[in-house]
Amino acid sequence: MTKSDLVSKTELPKVIKKIQELYALPEGQPVAFSATTGAGRKDVWRLIKEGILDDGSEEDEDDDGNNLGFEIPDFSGIRSSK
Repeated sequence: MTKSDLVSKTELPKVIKKIQELYALPEGQPVAFSATTGAGRKDVWRLIKEGILDDGSEEDEDDDGNNLGFEIPDFSGIRSSK
């Protein structure tokens, strides 16, 4: 769930619970995420790691120096088609 910073801190748990029930999501989902504040970023990366990445990949760190346990791809050489 993106743009979580637009929901008040008191309403956020209610919104998350409603989405969880509506889509029959497991406990811990959806993850509230805000690109503006960075809230939920570690949880999103954890879910990505658990869901699609191999355990054998090289390890990397996030912006805070925390070991993510996997390598974040470097997309800096990829150019947009626009």
